[in-house]
Amino acid sequence: MTSNIQSLDRFRTFEVAARHLSFTKAAQELFVTQAAVSQQIRQLEDQLGFKLFHRLTRKLALTEEGAKLAHTTREALNSIYRTIDDIKQDAETGSITISTIPSFAVLWLIPRLGQFRKSHPGIQLNIHSDERIIDLNEYKVDLAIRAGKGNYPGLEVTLLMKENIFPVCSPSLLQGDKPLKTIKDIYNHEILQDEVQWRLDEEETDWYVWLKAAGITDIDTFAGASFSNSIMALQAAAAGLGIAMCRSSLIGDDLETGRLVKPFDFKVESPVSYYIVYLKEHSQKPKIKAVTQWLLEQAAHQQLF
Repeated sequence: MTSNIQSLDRFRTFEVAARHLSFTKAAQELFVTQAAVSQQIRQLEDQLGFKLFHRLTRKLALTEEGAKLAHTTREALNSIYRTIDDIKQDAETGSITISTIPSFAVLWLIPRLGQFRKSHPGIQLNIHSDERIIDLNEYKVDLAIRAGKGNYPGLEVTLLMKENIFPVCSPSLLQGDKPLKTIKDIYNHEILQDEVQWRLDEEETDWYVWLKAAGITDIDTFAGASFSNSIMALQAAAAGLGIAMCRSSLIGDDLETGRLVKPFDFKVESPVSYYIVYLKEHSQKPKIKAVTQWLLEQAAHQQLF
């Protein structure tokens, strides 16, 4: 390893000397003595087995071999310097594209972007929202947040957060002719369904998991009104149209403002969790590390209602 490092130093000295065609000027640029430059060139020639310079009376001239090597060495060193600059730039500035489902993007991620900008002003977060599980390479996505069970072959996977599921409704449903007071009162109200859940087996849907844990197995959760995603289902619940199933990570603001309420204290841990995923070859990128760490810090402060 030491000899390789020494060789790199010699090639750098050679590039400077070849550019100036002067050991004196090369020494000035490299902040070493002329004798040190001359010695490094001689050592490099001995290592290579051929001469790099014609040492004339008052000047230097590249040999044919030296001219060829000088061109290649200059390109190689420029490539190394550009790569170093890119790495430094990548650590400090640039953009990250995050893909996640619309509900998580709108209700959890976007409200926190202001905090991210304050702590990482050099990194621009771009949000790609899609209900599908997309190919990170095809869509040029740097990082994704997925709701699932953590089985994502070929990707670096980090648990972001677990969460609870429970029903929510408009405060108006707690009163009236058929008030929601006990879990059995669910029979008197319409179940609002998130169509994304339809892609799962019935036994894996949030409504089924919660109702079964509550001891209710005879309600058809697919009979009520359905909506394209949980954002719409929660909006319908806030409008008093029925009861929606929610995730604790997505409902905090609505509960705090009273727009939605929990009619029951009973909650169940969700069978799925949120995971941060990205390509394994990106695991050492400073920006990926910075965003991942920030997401984990935000999740650590998540209140599980």
